[in-house]
Amino acid sequence: MNHLPNDSVDLLVQTLRFAQNPKNIAELRQNFLSPQTDLDALFVAAKRRQLTTVMIENLSAKGIVHPAPSGSTASSSLRGQFRHFADSHAARRAALTKQLADLAGILNTAGITPLMLKGAATLVTGEPSWREQRDIDFAIRPDQVALTKAVLKQNGFVQWIEIDTNHHHLSPLKRPDDPVFVEPHARINGSRSEHLLPDKMLWDASVEVDFASHRVRLLRPDHFLLQGLTHHHFQNRGGVLGVINIKGLLEFSDAIRRLEGGEVARLRDFLGGSHQLAEAVELWCAAGQLLLGAHIPEDLLPSQAAYRRAEAIWAGTPRTPGFVFNSNYLHFTGSSSDAALTKGFERLRSQIKTSEQRFRLIFYTIWPFKKARQMLLKSLFRSRDRQLSAGIMLFDEERIMPPPIQVDPRTLP
Repeated sequence: MNHLPNDSVDLLVQTLRFAQNPKNIAELRQNFLSPQTDLDALFVAAKRRQLTTVMIENLSAKGIVHPAPSGSTASSSLRGQFRHFADSHAARRAALTKQLADLAGILNTAGITPLMLKGAATLVTGEPSWREQRDIDFAIRPDQVALTKAVLKQNGFVQWIEIDTNHHHLSPLKRPDDPVFVEPHARINGSRSEHLLPDKMLWDASVEVDFASHRVRLLRPDHFLLQGLTHHHFQNRGGVLGVINIKGLLEFSDAIRRLEGGEVARLRDFLGGSHQLAEAVELWCAAGQLLLGAHIPEDLLPSQAAYRRAEAIWAGTPRTPGFVFNSNYLHFTGSSSDAALTKGFERLRSQIKTSEQRFRLIFYTIWPFKKARQMLLKSLFRSRDRQLSAGIMLFDEERIMPPPIQVDPRTLP
């Protein structure tokens, strides 16, 4: 196991807060510019969660650090590095938007109007512009699955990785020159959340819009908000593990502040028919207000019990240094045998159990190896260590984490 830089999640959350009063901004400025502050840890925390762009935007909006002008050559300064991140993100969003437009054109030609999900929907609407993503998710109707596969393969898409046939999305596909792979969803939600948001309801309420001279569909605003929440809280077991995904919470808080009066009332009425979903929304509203200063409509204000639960979850969030466990048989290539995976996870579990530190596990793998993730979770759950299991972060560390930023304190404003 190799030590990673600290994860400064508390300072990250402080930078992500919505409207703040002058006292809050002064405190953030003092914390951010303090000689004791580990800025590298802050950038590591942001990059791990795909929140670097919004962190930079917020620091600029609050008047703490302004990016250098576009095209600036002062790349060694903090302002220059901010500009580099901002320019890189804008270029990537532009490339993904073009890829999405090409995809929509291919599907439209075959009579398919895709329903854009998650980050893909923000490429269509343009909001929030800071949204970072690893792939393009879209749904097709169940009777269009075979046609979608055939059309994409005819247009140069190749299967990136094979996943189980009963999964809610098909195997990821990619063209060699495209920035990211695409994930066609045969079902909008996975097996742990589809009972809360039935596909038929989501499809029937979705709206068709024009995008780059092509036709796509978008979820209704309140359904978009709920689909994101259920993905993190139910499908990814956040509610079971007692964790709240910070990126998901920021997107939820952003989406809820965009709801108009009639949409808020519609959301409230819908939640009245689902106690399980209503409880999750209340918890996330409490966490959004507590951690991010989110504006919560009066009709959705949480109870004191929800605030206490959100506080307890945040207090239990791991803040210790991370570790990377990496070995030949745990660094997946897609051909690892079940026996090798089992051996590797058993070794991992024994090393974790003998560690005296609580830590967050950063696991090297290429997303989304479902079998690998399942085996890791099963192995860790056998240890009956809830705190350990709740600290797992599963994503492609190599793909989304560039080298830690290097900051010379003398270049600070």
